[in-house]
Amino acid sequence: MIDLSRHAGSSMAVFGLGRSGISASLALAAGGGEVSAWDDDPAQRRHAAELGVTLNDLYRIEWEGFRSLVLSPGVPLTHPAPHPLVARALAAKIEILGDMELFARSRPQGRVVGVTGTNGKSTTAALITHLLRAAGLDVQLGGNIGTPVLDLDPMEDDGIYVLELSSFQLDLIRSLVSDVAVLLNVSPDHIERHGDFSSYIASKTRIFSRRASTQTSVIGIDDDVCRRIHAELAGRRGRSIIPVSVQRRVAGGVYVLDGVLIDETAKKPFEVADLSKVKSLLGVHNWQNAAAAYAAVRALGFDGQSVMKAFKSFPGLVHRQEVIARIGKVIFVNDSKATNAAAAARGLACYDNIYWIAGGRAKEGGIATLSPHFPRMAHVFLIGEAAGAFAQTLDGRVRYTVCGDMDKAVAAAAEKALTERRPHPVVLLSPACASFDQFNDFEDRGNRFKDLVQAEKKRWDTENTKSTTQVQPKKGKRGADMKKPAPKKSAAKKAPAKKKAVPKKAAVKKAPAKKKAVPKKVAAKKAPAKKKAAPKKAVAKKAPAKKKAVPKKAAVKKTPAKKKAAPKKAAVKKAPAKKKAAPKKAAVKKTPAKKKAVPKKAVAKKAPAKKKAVPKKAVAKKAPAKKKAAPKKVAAKKAPARKKAVPKKVAVKKAPAKKKAAPKKASAKKR
Repeated sequence: MIDLSRHAGSSMAVFGLGRSGISASLALAAGGGEVSAWDDDPAQRRHAAELGVTLNDLYRIEWEGFRSLVLSPGVPLTHPAPHPLVARALAAKIEILGDMELFARSRPQGRVVGVTGTNGKSTTAALITHLLRAAGLDVQLGGNIGTPVLDLDPMEDDGIYVLELSSFQLDLIRSLVSDVAVLLNVSPDHIERHGDFSSYIASKTRIFSRRASTQTSVIGIDDDVCRRIHAELAGRRGRSIIPVSVQRRVAGGVYVLDGVLIDETAKKPFEVADLSKVKSLLGVHNWQNAAAAYAAVRALGFDGQSVMKAFKSFPGLVHRQEVIARIGKVIFVNDSKATNAAAAARGLACYDNIYWIAGGRAKEGGIATLSPHFPRMAHVFLIGEAAGAFAQTLDGRVRYTVCGDMDKAVAAAAEKALTERRPHPVVLLSPACASFDQFNDFEDRGNRFKDLVQAEKKRWDTENTKSTTQVQPKKGKRGADMKKPAPKKSAAKKAPAKKKAVPKKAAVKKAPAKKKAVPKKVAAKKAPAKKKAAPKKAVAKKAPAKKKAVPKKAAVKKTPAKKKAAPKKAAVKKAPAKKKAAPKKAAVKKTPAKKKAVPKKAVAKKAPAKKKAVPKKAVAKKAPAKKKAAPKKVAAKKAPARKKAVPKKVAVKKAPAKKKAAPKKASAKKR
């Protein structure tokens, strides 16, 4: 905390209990001053009282004893009309000042860098601090950014205070002289508080000393107002001035060409850094900030090479082109600090396919000056008091939706950006308005935006995770799903488990490769070769004629279903089902008695061959061509499997393996 003991014993009134008002009240009290503080907002009063501020209703007490009125920057000084307590102080001829003037009068050790401008002052002040710290210096940042100036700590002579100064704060200073004074740019802003543009300009130029001093002025010369100010200051003796530009080469100054920062303060130009590669300094407006920050460091007497590498490590600032999140392919950017059209233009110039959230308490001129950026906008979402006026400007030129508040705007912008699928979409909060209609300040507005974006991201991530999980097969089901398309193969795999379906497996897969599945393979190979495996299917062919051979095929298919590929058992169980096939095979009916449905085996052997153009039917067609050639060979190879199965196989002329099967073959021929 800055020592304000010089005000010990003085009676001081403080009005406005925001951050700077509370800071001033506590610093004055710590220095021995008698403080009477007040705010029109009961909530602010309660908050201040909790922090130890002494409250006294300034509307009811006498003012004769007050030495000064310390006014918070947000309280109207002149326009649209002086605040009632300001008018009372003026009537009582009581000095009105701000916390910056208290700092100036205490004048702690160390040097001061003051930074102002319509846009970019926060980023520039933060970047100056970053560069100086990178050079190993003791630096503190405060003022309009972050820490109130009176909350900063005292430093030694080699310390440096970097202070951001708003026009409201500059209106309340009398004696502050910065060692380096930076003016970035000037465009119309806060006209409702200053009355007109010329008064606003006058407030900004208060950063420069009116008398001869060792102060160095750093001035951006890319707008008409600043070029005029630069010319005026350059005409005064004893002035050290460093001009800054991002539009042209400036002799004796610092400038940016094609993204490269160049120092020409010495005789020979020196390339400092390629700013186009610094992600936190995206855009031409940030190049101006970088050039001014570098010039300020040079004005303090530091070598440019000692800080040139520090640009790459600059993290950027919250609420200034701050990337919040990426949802899908959509980037969400918080530029809540863009409280006027000129500031919004800088952000809009950085992107294409913009889903723009704008509105609030409008500044003079609205958004008409942003028309060159309208082609970049995919859709506009309007909030706050300015929604109606902005809608009139956009009507017929850009698609827009009047949302009213931030919650609806973020939800609508996220939905459109995600569903329209434009290349590199950006949801950009760059309001071009003040925030006081719905929020405490631009930070409150930016924080609300960030909270809503994070909520959208969480919801989107959850939904996409669920959809991905639902598409994937459940654990343990994949194998079953893969077996469904080929039920025959699954049966073939189960057969080896029972060691009874082996003959079928051999016929299905190993038939061509292995000659060992003799019962099935021999029949399968010789049937096509000699076209004589027909007798067994000749019977199958006659069955369709009598419409009674179907049960045999059904029996063949049911054999694997019952997991009894064993030719004997299959015949036993399906024999009753073949009570209708009697006309074809008289001997088949007797097979159940002898448990030898050899004819069914013949069909079973060719059943696996159905996977290759249905061998059974193919043989059935060839059977009429030769009804007598095949029977001997089929029985001959299956007889060894069971020596007693031959007698019932009518087509078994291969009874040589079983000499008693021949008489039954004769009966088969008679059929």
